[in-house]
Amino acid sequence: MAALMIVFFHWASEYAGLKYHAVGLVTGIDLFFVLSGFVMIYTTARRPLGMWAFFINRVVRIVPLYWALTMAVFLGALVAPRIFQSTRGDSVELLKSLLFIPYLKGSGLFRPVLHPGWTLNLEMFFYGLFAVSLIVRSGAWRLALVIGALFSLVGLGAVLQPQGGLLAFYSQPVILDFGAGMVLGVIFPRLAQLQVSRILCYVGLVVTAIAMVAARQLLPDPQAAIPIGLSATLFVLFVLLAEVRGVVVRSPFLLLIGAASYSLYLTHIFVVLALQKIVAKLGADQGMLLPISAIAIAAVSVGVGIMVHLWFERPVDTALRTLLRYRRSDPVGNSLALWPWRRA
Repeated sequence: MAALMIVFFHWASEYAGLKYHAVGLVTGIDLFFVLSGFVMIYTTARRPLGMWAFFINRVVRIVPLYWALTMAVFLGALVAPRIFQSTRGDSVELLKSLLFIPYLKGSGLFRPVLHPGWTLNLEMFFYGLFAVSLIVRSGAWRLALVIGALFSLVGLGAVLQPQGGLLAFYSQPVILDFGAGMVLGVIFPRLAQLQVSRILCYVGLVVTAIAMVAARQLLPDPQAAIPIGLSATLFVLFVLLAEVRGVVVRSPFLLLIGAASYSLYLTHIFVVLALQKIVAKLGADQGMLLPISAIAIAAVSVGVGIMVHLWFERPVDTALRTLLRYRRSDPVGNSLALWPWRRA
């Protein structure tokens, strides 16, 4: 859902009449961040990890596809700079992008070579912070350490009001979504004790989804950050409550889209930009054909995301994990410590 919201946002943002109404869809980013915080707590609670094991696990998961697509955009900008517009074949910008170091583009926004990768800069920062927190044995102190650091950064940004620079990037209120997700991860084992009906879960999902989108559209950015983050957190909470009440997605196709959501998020921008030009030439970007073109573009984006997941992301992930496993002295034990979901 979060990935598809971003797909439709980038599709609609190209049309003046839809751009304002599409702004709320960018809250898919908030869902991503809340989910990241939740998953980090959930996976490490099932089997404790050391700092380096955790960070290597995250690097193996995130880096290969991102680096491959970043290099593709960089080479494309060298060969055909007109097509890639603001993206230049600059080696310094390439190096910063590969190392997840944010920098300002000419547009005044923090955008790496692969534009959707700006969220990964925040993700990798959170992973680094969480990895350091694993030194602390107490789960409560670990949670307090990470959330305290996130609130301190946001507070520092609010006081100093930095214009550009790393502090401006890392003090965005959206980073608080990571902490909110961590809180959900801590309380998740206790949710089964709550007697919440499925009807209430469904109502909660609808209300919080509307609140997410409405807050983005009705409030200015500085004022909208907290309501959006809170709405995204409550939305994920109602999803978890529904799950403990037995509402579980079992469709293989939907689960495949979920597994491919990272590939979908990183690759959809190529599909959207390319197909929008084709749609415009065919005259299918007007009237009743506009929603049909949106569905077609979303379907192709999902298809490409699934293919990249199956033919690149999954094989490379498997190969790297196998390589790392065999290079360790205790292949079985260390592989389970790094990747507990592979125990089966």
